[in-house]
Amino acid sequence: MRFIPEEPHFTEGQSAERSVWEALNRTLPDDAVLAHSVQLRDGRAEHEIDILVLWPGVGMAAIEVKGGRISVENGQWLQSDRGGSHKIQSPVVQSQSSHHALKNWLGRQLGTPLTSRFAYMVAFPYTSVPKEWGMAGCPRTLVLDDRQCESPAELVRRAIET
Repeated sequence: MRFIPEEPHFTEGQSAERSVWEALNRTLPDDAVLAHSVQLRDGRAEHEIDILVLWPGVGMAAIEVKGGRISVENGQWLQSDRGGSHKIQSPVVQSQSSHHALKNWLGRQLGTPLTSRFAYMVAFPYTSVPKEWGMAGCPRTLVLDDRQCESPAELVRRAIET
């Protein structure tokens, strides 16, 4: 498998990203590419894709990773850790925005709109998400929870393909 960068550096605060990265590394095929912390600019907006999966013959997935316990109450996303609970921007919106920014950038580089299969996803490696959970713009199939983050490759593939 190829990595971008070759040896990604995960800070102490990126243990959730590291755990998802390692699970993808264990479960994706050898010809896949994993990229960490992909920085993008689309117009004035700056974006970051926590983990980008490039899977030959399948497609791509932009994955926003959130550690701690993640929940949504009255439409507000919350992240809880040892320090308590605090509001966060929607990880789904973050993933969608970075997904669109990369598609726009690639389209400009190629001189034609990107038509490859490309999914946006969120991963919550320390949160259990009910099977029936869903919200507008983010069906349950685009969410990897604590159980699914252990062996995510086939779920990423399914998200890309559907």
